[in-house]
Formats: sequence, structure tokens, C-alpha cells
Amino acid sequence: MITSAVILAGGKGERMFPITEFQPKALVPVLGIPILKLQIDQLERLGIRKITILTGHFGEDIQNYVNSQSFKIDIVCIQSEPALEPGERLARSLSNFSKEFLLLYCDNFIPDDEIVLSQINSDSEVSMVLQLRNS
Repeated sequence: MITSAVILAGGKGERMFPITEFQPKALVPVLGIPILKLQIDQLERLGIRKITILTGHFGEDIQNYVNSQSFKIDIVCIQSEPALEPGERLARSLSNFSKEFLLLYCDNFIPDDEIVLSQINSDSEVSMVLQLRNS
């Protein structure tokens, strides 16, 4: 069972502009709750014990948000240059987290706990969840 997760939260949120002009997409509310909080609460509920958030654009805002909450889970934010692509951000940070981890994007929330849990409990070396987008 995987016990650590990595959330990529460093992009500029250009597809969500102008909503993301002054706030990171990880903190954009969904039904009044920042998507990052929805993800953290879900991961904690499903047994994840440590979350590493890889930030870039508006990284300080994400760090301040995490610090202002009373999450019961170990959360570390790693700030990197906003210009980095998600893969570069991940590659530069690999030494900071465990060999096995669940990787999520901050702007893709999977509301079905069973889907996420199946990934956490997977014995595969690599697995992925794909879902068609509605146009």
C-alpha cells in the first residue's frame, strides 16, 4: 500500500484564466472548497500519511494556505522555478520523497474514493487513471 503522495501544483493555470490571475489553481474553490483541500482530505481519509506538494507559480500562497490549516497529515511544499514543466519539477524533487508514491495534478480531483484507493493499493509498478473529458 502506498502511503505517500505527490501533488503537482506549480503551473500558471492559463486555461483557467482570469480565475487564476491572482490565485493558484490549487486554491480555486470547487463548491466553495479549494481543490487542494479536497485532495488532501481525500488522501488523508484513504490512508496517505505524507504529501509533498511541488509548487512554482504562486507557490508562497500555497505554502501559506497549507500552514494556515490544521491538517492531520505531514505536508511538505517544495518550491521551484515557475517556468519549469511538471516533469522537470518532479525530476528535480525525486530525492525528497519515497520510492513509491501516488502522483496527482492539483487541478484534477477524482471524487470517487474507490478509484483513488485502487491506485493506492495497486501492486503494479506504474498505473494510471484515464477518464474522458466532457466537451
